[in-house]
Amino acid sequence: MAYDVYERRTGRGPRNWLEHSSVMIVATGLFWPIVFAFYWQMSRADPKCHAEGWRGHLRMLNFNFGRPGYLRRMIPEWLSYFKYSFHPGSRTMPTC
Repeated sequence: MAYDVYERRTGRGPRNWLEHSSVMIVATGLFWPIVFAFYWQMSRADPKCHAEGWRGHLRMLNFNFGRPGYLRRMIPEWLSYFKYSFHPGSRTMPTC
């Protein structure tokens, strides 16, 4: 598994945990603004979505954070990355 190669190369310990946790925070901070900018651009370009206005955005928020809550259900998986004992092979993948 790639994570095993990463650990073998970088080692384990508090410094390594701090490094991979920091990189995850930076990656998340870079990723989500790009996703939101792309979403906003696509919603402005689509006449149907533009016509729905704020109601369409509320439906999208509900879809992601309410029911069924796809993004909301990902939060525990994201947080598990910050456990000191994290290893991707040690957790069970959620089923749809």
